[in-house]
Amino acid sequence: MIVHDPNKPIHHGWHLDKRISLAHIMTTVSLLFGLGSVIYAIETRVTLVEQRVITHEAVTDVELAAIKDNDRNIAVEMTRHYMEIRKSLIRIEDQLDRHSENSATHGSKSGS
Repeated sequence: MIVHDPNKPIHHGWHLDKRISLAHIMTTVSLLFGLGSVIYAIETRVTLVEQRVITHEAVTDVELAAIKDNDRNIAVEMTRHYMEIRKSLIRIEDQLDRHSENSATHGSKSGS
């Protein structure tokens, strides 16, 4: 038969011990340290990626400015070449007109 000691309380079900062992403290400190390390590593990586993005943006801006400047120079050169071709065509047309007039003038004199 089970005899109940009146000096000891009877516990039914779960009992929570209010004492904290050294193992629990060490485990909690280790988890917090690990979490802090992970957060620091992520923050460091984010900072590096951020710096790379800023550098890439700066390089891209410089390259875009160079491309726009080059495009502008090409457009100026094309316009200059177009004007030269147009002047040459006008000279050719004038020469053809003069040649046509001379042919018409000389042709009518020799035919009379």
